[in-house]
Amino acid sequence: MIKAQKLLDDTASISENNPEIIITKALLKRAYIALGIKKYGMSISGKISKLYSKALQIARKNSRVILGNSK
Repeated sequence: MIKAQKLLDDTASISENNPEIIITKALLKRAYIALGIKKYGMSISGKISKLYSKALQIARKNSRVILGNSK
């Protein structure tokens, strides 16, 4: 997961406001929660909702953004 985070960070530096990259970051953070909900749940859940809100502002009609925001 560390390699995935590094690749996402590198990609985000190239294209900051790409909703697909933002969604992928949120999915990676959900994977961290799945690994240890007691350890990561409260600290990461707020970050996930912020990522989906940012993606929703950029691409309101993107189906993946809408689906991820509804979870």
